[in-house]
Amino acid sequence: MRIVLTALAPAFALILLAACSAPEGETALDRPIIPADAEITAPEDAYAAAPPALEALDAAFEAAARDGRRVAAIFGGDWCPDCRIFAGMLEIPELAAFVERHFVIVKIDAERTGELNAEALARYGYEGRLEGYPTVVVTTADGVVINRANAAEWRTARERSPQDVADWFHALITAPAPDETDRVAVAG
Repeated sequence: MRIVLTALAPAFALILLAACSAPEGETALDRPIIPADAEITAPEDAYAAAPPALEALDAAFEAAARDGRRVAAIFGGDWCPDCRIFAGMLEIPELAAFVERHFVIVKIDAERTGELNAEALARYGYEGRLEGYPTVVVTTADGVVINRANAAEWRTARERSPQDVADWFHALITAPAPDETDRVAVAG
C-alpha cells in the first residue's frame, strides 16, 4: 500500500496545483517562476530612449484592444535607481515573455529633461510629481485603471526580486477594476 501511495504522490501534487486559483484563462502552472540567480541589469537609457509618451500610449491602447491585453504605463526616469532596476527586471527573458503576453508596456520618461511630462501625467489623472518612481499604472484596453492604490509600489524595486514583479503582474492579469469611473483618456 505504501508503495502505491508513494507512486501516486506526484500525480496528486499535479492535481492539487491545477486546482489552485489562478486568473481566468491561466493556471497556477502558467505563473512564471523566475530563476533566483537571474541577472538583473540596470539600463542607463530605459526611459530617455522611450518614444514620445502620448503617441506611445495611443499605440499601446490600440494594440491592447486588438490583442486582448492590458496596458502598463511605467512612469520613471533614468536618474532613478529603482526605475532602472525595475526596467532591468522586465528584461529577464522569462519575465519579459510573460509580461508581454498579457500587457502592452509603455515606458514614460516622467521628468523628461528635468521637466514633468505633464501631458502624459495629466492623462492618467496626476498633477505634479508622483508619489514615487517608478509608478506603474495598469489599465484595461478601454482605459479603466486597475491598480491606482498600489501604482507606486515599485519605488522600492531595488529591495524586491524579479519573482515579486512576476507575481505582481500575474495578479493584475484579470484583476477587476475597483472603480469603473477611474479612466484614462483613450484616443479613438
